[in-house]
Amino acid sequence: MAKLAIMIANSPQNLSEREINFHSQYQNIEISHMIYDTIKIRQNELELVSEDKYEIEIKIISPEKLRILTDSKKPILVLVLKNRQYVAKANHIASSSVPNSCDWFYPVNAAGRIFLSDNNIRFMKIDALNIPY
Repeated sequence: MAKLAIMIANSPQNLSEREINFHSQYQNIEISHMIYDTIKIRQNELELVSEDKYEIEIKIISPEKLRILTDSKKPILVLVLKNRQYVAKANHIASSSVPNSCDWFYPVNAAGRIFLSDNNIRFMKIDALNIPY
């Protein structure tokens, strides 16, 4: 009977030598992956602070949503603003690329935490960047 080990990781650098060198003594199947939360923020849970062609800044006024946002890592945000839904994804602050399949993106630190300033989140608009996909 053959033994099987499956590893799903972000990059080979995240694997230890023990995990890379599969030995017949391993009996467990280990699967790890990243699942990001989706958080919906409704019109009554936010305030529009400012907006221009490239950016939009929103204040989170719901204490519950603020707590969820500060506890989450790289959540996908669905924001309802002006009776329309917008999808926003996380983007590392030093990244030169932008996420796909979203309307906006917002900066996160190395730990995947959202940058909040006075409960405000600044989003960059993807459409304004004229990026061909």
